[in-house]
Amino acid sequence: MRFPAALAFALLAATAASAGIDWLEFESALPVRGADGNASGRAAAVMWVAGFPDTLSRTDTRAILASIAPGKGQTLLPRGRLTPQEESFVIGLRALMNGTPQRALQAWAALRGAALPPELAGCLRVNVGLLRALAGDPTGAEALWRQEWRSGGPAAEGAWRNVLALRTAQGRWRAADSAIAARLAERPHDRAALVAKAALLWRFRPEPDWAAFLKARSEEDSAAPEIQLLYAEYLLKKKKLDEAINFFDQALEKKPGAGRGWYLLAEAQYKQGYLYFALDCLQNAERGGYAEPDFYELYARVLHACCTGDEDPRAVKARAAAQEMLEKGLAKDLHRRSAAQLLYTLYAQNSKPDAAQTLERNLWFHFDALSRDVPPLGDTSWSSERGFDAVGLRVNPGVYGLNWTLGMRDRDVYREARKL
Repeated sequence: MRFPAALAFALLAATAASAGIDWLEFESALPVRGADGNASGRAAAVMWVAGFPDTLSRTDTRAILASIAPGKGQTLLPRGRLTPQEESFVIGLRALMNGTPQRALQAWAALRGAALPPELAGCLRVNVGLLRALAGDPTGAEALWRQEWRSGGPAAEGAWRNVLALRTAQGRWRAADSAIAARLAERPHDRAALVAKAALLWRFRPEPDWAAFLKARSEEDSAAPEIQLLYAEYLLKKKKLDEAINFFDQALEKKPGAGRGWYLLAEAQYKQGYLYFALDCLQNAERGGYAEPDFYELYARVLHACCTGDEDPRAVKARAAAQEMLEKGLAKDLHRRSAAQLLYTLYAQNSKPDAAQTLERNLWFHFDALSRDVPPLGDTSWSSERGFDAVGLRVNPGVYGLNWTLGMRDRDVYREARKL
């Protein structure tokens, strides 16, 4: 089974911020070096954090955050509300987020030697470490972050998170584990450290080891909801539905905005036959911002199971809603065979034979792939000059073309279908 290890490090930016400081995710590529110390030509995607004090101008800093977004110009706060030092900091942070680190360096150089509030000074050191990493000096960046982390100052959390992200990207697993252990020694219930520890156990230890870790941590009185969600997902995949639902409930009570957690709880309820509970959970998942293709398919399946009987007065509206859900989800992921076939059924039930025939004709590989002699995506016969029609694929992928093509190439649905 696949443990969501990537989620573990993505969650590092989703944990509670330090008092007086908020953190922004900042993704970049870091060259991977070989045993000889030279760049290998490969690059690892790294999710850093950049910090800013939430006390800038002694006001709500969401306006400053909005001005950092790509395409934005000047800060939304009236000129003069920021001190000169704060203004230089914001200019540099906006430049960093917009991909112009040289401009950030120029803005922050003006702050060198200035007397700054502790939160601002800590954020500046963490962010300057990012500039060093982006400039090809990860060793210098790590030294700066370690110094800030060991100082125990206001920005220590962000410095530790960047140290862990760097060591993980470089494949320095023992060093990453050492950073996690040190953080847990300081803060035994630190959520980011616990999730990262679970991810390392998943990568390097047998399943019973990391499953036992998740179980033990999930049963603690002060259990982090992120850990409980991971353990509940593990139980769900093991078909231990009652236990999974119990831990989902505990986690979501603490973290009610976890959209994916609500989706997974809905899946567990659906498998238990509690369809109306599943609908409530799906509505919460939608409010939590979860909008992946599997969400739309599960929503349609729950509606189809509970509300589309011939005697049900809600049947017409429920089938229409289920159809709409599937159309949205399938557009995001055209290789979901189960979704395509359920949509075909709904078109038939909704008296739309033309739509059903069009779906079957355009996505034929979900219905009669065995009768087609089509090479898998990535084969030499695929070329931009010949196009899709030249190999018998009567599908217009539209705006989802590239992602869908890459996904289909990786899944190789044609060869899988021939094994059926």
